[in-house]
Amino acid sequence: MSEYREIQGAAVQSLASSTGTLVGQIWYDTSNNNFKLQTFGTLNSFSSTPNLNVARGDVRGGGTASSGFFAGGGSPANPLSNATENWDGSTWTVSGAMATGVNGGGCAGTQAAGVMSYGSPGGGGSSGGGGLNVTQEYNASTWTTVNTAIDPTRQNTVGLGSQTAAIVFGGFTGPASPATSTNSTVEYNGTSWTSGGNLAQARQGIAGAGDNAAQTGCLAIMGMEEIAPGQTNKNSVEEYNGSAWTTKNGLNTARGYGAGLGTTARAVAIGGNVSPQTQTEIWDGTCWSTNPSSTPRACRSLAVTGNYPGTFSASGVFGGGSPGSNVGTFEFTFDALQSKTLTTT
Repeated sequence: MSEYREIQGAAVQSLASSTGTLVGQIWYDTSNNNFKLQTFGTLNSFSSTPNLNVARGDVRGGGTASSGFFAGGGSPANPLSNATENWDGSTWTVSGAMATGVNGGGCAGTQAAGVMSYGSPGGGGSSGGGGLNVTQEYNASTWTTVNTAIDPTRQNTVGLGSQTAAIVFGGFTGPASPATSTNSTVEYNGTSWTSGGNLAQARQGIAGAGDNAAQTGCLAIMGMEEIAPGQTNKNSVEEYNGSAWTTKNGLNTARGYGAGLGTTARAVAIGGNVSPQTQTEIWDGTCWSTNPSSTPRACRSLAVTGNYPGTFSASGVFGGGSPGSNVGTFEFTFDALQSKTLTTT
């Protein structure tokens, strides 16, 4: 997406409407005989959406803001859930159970073609024994076990991409205590897993975002580095180009176990393990700024739909998560574009 400063010197276009204009572009409105600036309008905002049917934390999700799914997770009453729920833009509906219940796995794809791998076999990603490396695929109603992933195990990881071009990165290896954060990245082509480029900063509880219909244009946001016996929250942000990670400007607040949505040019990072767990920061492609609107509730270890489209998604639905386990969900909507009239002298 270009800004006007990148095309300065070009003639100002005369247009009857704002269709096709770019953010930061000045144009002449022939319908109203004035100059306009294309910019963002209202503030990024949150709104409530219906509750899940099953309360759980360490849940994972995939799909779009109008057609997604949440799967796995756990709660104090049910440490390991294999429940799946489909989202149609207005309602959550219980779907087919996972073949193997997973906490904190790496999830990617759409409601019609999803994939989940790794995670914890019980008690949430931060408890229970060693992790899993089983891979399961979803077709909007049924989960099928297809193979094992390349790494032995990992927990509290994150996934992005599609069922035939997925990426999973970060997490921790070994049992929950002691645990060691990993910087490993693995890629899935719909059949098998291969190693990708390593993160510069090893961490778990990473929030992912990106223009990820493929294994490129991904952001690894925040996370917690764990090298027994200590844990350290990180504000690290890295971008993946399909083969290597590049360090970007970090968050204003270091934290882990939040969630992300958007693209490498525009994204949001919400919640996490730092009180009050409602922090929201906006990425403009270069740096992060604190959003005036906080999340409707404290949240960590939650799932999100809306990270798949392959183009910028105007909104996404977050839900589940901690503290404890939760049925609440909410939608985040990015600023809408609008044309502002310029006064000329």
